[in-house]
Amino acid sequence: MPDSAWTETGSSISLVPVTSTIDPGSNSTNVNYLTNSYKAALMQQYAGELAMKTSLDSLAATWTVSSAAYDSSVAAINATLVNAGAPSNWATIWPDGTTSGPWAGIQTALSGDWAAIATQRTTLQAAISATQAIVSSASAQPHIVSWAYASKPALPSSSYPAGYYAITSDFRTVQVNAAGTAWVDILISAKGLFGTLDAATISVINLNASNIATGTLSASMVLFPDGTQLSTANRVTTAFKQPSADTAVSASTIVIPGWSWPVTVHSANDVFNFFGALTAEQTSGTTNSPVNFYFYVDGVFANSYPCVPRFPTLSTWYVFPISATIAGLSTGAHTIAIYANCNNSYPFTVKMESRVTCQQIY
Repeated sequence: MPDSAWTETGSSISLVPVTSTIDPGSNSTNVNYLTNSYKAALMQQYAGELAMKTSLDSLAATWTVSSAAYDSSVAAINATLVNAGAPSNWATIWPDGTTSGPWAGIQTALSGDWAAIATQRTTLQAAISATQAIVSSASAQPHIVSWAYASKPALPSSSYPAGYYAITSDFRTVQVNAAGTAWVDILISAKGLFGTLDAATISVINLNASNIATGTLSASMVLFPDGTQLSTANRVTTAFKQPSADTAVSASTIVIPGWSWPVTVHSANDVFNFFGALTAEQTSGTTNSPVNFYFYVDGVFANSYPCVPRFPTLSTWYVFPISATIAGLSTGAHTIAIYANCNNSYPFTVKMESRVTCQQIY
C-alpha cells in the first residue's frame, strides 16, 4: 500500500468530493485524501494482487477449494474506493495528477482492506496446501469405501487420484489407472485384499522394522532415533525470503542476493511452491522493456518465471506477482535461488522490499 502512516487526527470535514491539481512540493498525509503518488502505488499493488488472485483461483479450482472469501476481500478494495467517490474505472485512469478527497478515513479503510486480503490469501494458500497433501497421500494405501463395485464413482475425480486403491463394500479391490480416468480390477475376494488377522490367537516373534520390506504402516506419529518426530501436521513447511539489498540487474544473468532457499528433499515427490511479489524499478532507457526471472537449483536453470514483467514508466516502483512450482528434485540437500537479467535490454533494479515464500510439501 502507499507509504502513508495511515493515521491522522483531524477535525470534522465536508463530505463533498474535491479534486484538485497536486502541488509538486506538497506531501499530504491526511487520511481523508489520496495523493497522486498514493494512487500510483495503489494501482501497482492492486494489479499485482489481481495477478496473484488469478493464480490462486486456478489452483483452488484444480484442488476443489473455495476461493470465495479471498476473492471477496480483493473485490473490497474496488468497493471501498467507488463508495468513497472514486470513478468506477480508477484502476485504468489513475494516477491522474490530482489529489482526491476529502473521502472520510479513506486511507484507514484501505489499510483494513489490505490486511483482510493478506489474511484471506494466507488462509486460501493453507487450504490448497492441505488438500494437496491429502490427495498426495490418498494413493499410498488401500481404502475401505462405503460404495459397492457396481456403484463406482465417475472418473476423473480429485477424491480418487491416479493410483487410488479402494476395497468396495462387496469385497472387490479396484484401483484408479495412471491417467486417473478409469477403475482397474485388482482382486475379487470374499474378504477383499485383506483377511482378518486376530493377534490374540497367534504368537508373533522376530518382528521389527528391519523385517518389513514393503507395505504401509498406519500411525498417528513416527518417532526417529534422534528424538525427532513426524506427523501429518509437519509435512508442509514454509520459508519467507527477501533480497538482502537493492540489486542492479543488467544483461548478465545473476543471482539476487538473499533470494535463495537451502532445502532438503525427502523424495522425488516433494513439491516446492513459490508465492510472492517482486518490487522493481527501471530508471533509464525505453519503457516496456522486457526482463527475465529464473529459478535455479544448485546453480542450474530449473524454471522460468511464468510472466515477463515490463516497466510502463521510468523511475517508478512496480510490483509484479511471482508464482511458480518446482518438483522432481533428487533426494538430499539443494539450494533453490532466483536469478534475473534484463533480456539484453535496459538495466533495472530489484528492490529489497520484494517478498517471496517457498512452501515445501513432502
